[in-house]
Amino acid sequence: MVYSVTTTFKLTPAQAVYVERLLDGDSITDAGKAAGWSESHSHAILKHPAVVSALRAHMSAMLTKDALLARRVLIHLLSDDKVPPRARIDAARIVLDRAGFVPPRAAPAETREREPHEMSADELRALIDRLSSQLADKATPVDGQRMPDTAAQAVDFLD
Repeated sequence: MVYSVTTTFKLTPAQAVYVERLLDGDSITDAGKAAGWSESHSHAILKHPAVVSALRAHMSAMLTKDALLARRVLIHLLSDDKVPPRARIDAARIVLDRAGFVPPRAAPAETREREPHEMSADELRALIDRLSSQLADKATPVDGQRMPDTAAQAVDFLD
């Protein structure tokens, strides 16, 4: 595959070969060998800003083309009567999901407590017990003892 990586991203000829080989599916080591580099340099060069930019831009362009192809496949599945209904339903879901039409969520279970006037006497007692317990858990015990004065001595910063 031919890319214009050298001029667009100001890559050296070796870096351009490396990026092109990676985009063609070569391993990092094989792409580095094609560029004339050692295995360690092949891995280290992946941090070079120009190489990273070139790879990201070309991968994005490739994925855009792939997305268009995937859309064509889905449309074919939707419109072909010979495709099994289950596959057509799955294709329809994918198209709708990608278009932003998400299925409605199930209604949440009723979590709101009833109003006190709607409760029975037993429910009111249980509510009082639960709320009293929660309040007791939040309380800080106070026993009236003072902390020793050594912990809170005044400091004179001017001495």
